[in-house]
Amino acid sequence: MLNSKKVISAILALSMIATTSAVVYAENDVNASTIIAYSTNNERSINWTYTSWVAAGIIIDGNYGKCTGSYELYSDMKSEITVTLMKSKDGNSWSKVESWTATNYDYSPSSLSKTSTNELEHGYYYCTHTQVQVYSNNKVVETGNSFSNSKYYA
Repeated sequence: MLNSKKVISAILALSMIATTSAVVYAENDVNASTIIAYSTNNERSINWTYTSWVAAGIIIDGNYGKCTGSYELYSDMKSEITVTLMKSKDGNSWSKVESWTATNYDYSPSSLSKTSTNELEHGYYYCTHTQVQVYSNNKVVETGNSFSNSKYYA
C-alpha cells in the first residue's frame, strides 16, 4: 500500500515541475532523444538508490533564460542541486554560461529556479543541466543528472 506522505510528495513534485520541459524518472527505460539522464556510473539505466527523480527545464523569457532544476529523494539526506545554463552554436557541443547551487537536508521535492543574469546571445541553442549529489557522512554517494530540451534563440 502506498504511503500517503509519498503520494502527497509526488503530487507536490509534479505541480512544482509543471513548467519544466523535461522530467526524468528513476525507471529503467528512458527513450527520449533530447533528454539525457545517467546515474553515478554513467549508465543509461536509471536505478538510483537515494534519488527518486531529477528534472531540468528552460524557458526563454524576452532576452533571458529561466532555468529550473527539481528532484526528490527517497529519504532525509544532505543533497546539493546545481542548475547550469548551457549554450551551443550547433546543438552538439555545449559550454557553461552560468550556474547556481543550493543545499537541502530533506527528502521532500526540491527545486531551484534562476534567471540568467546576462542577456542571451542570439544564434545559440540553450538548455539547462541539473545535477543532484546526495551525501552520506560528507561523501557523495550518488549523482543524478538531467538535461532539458534545447531551445534556439534566434
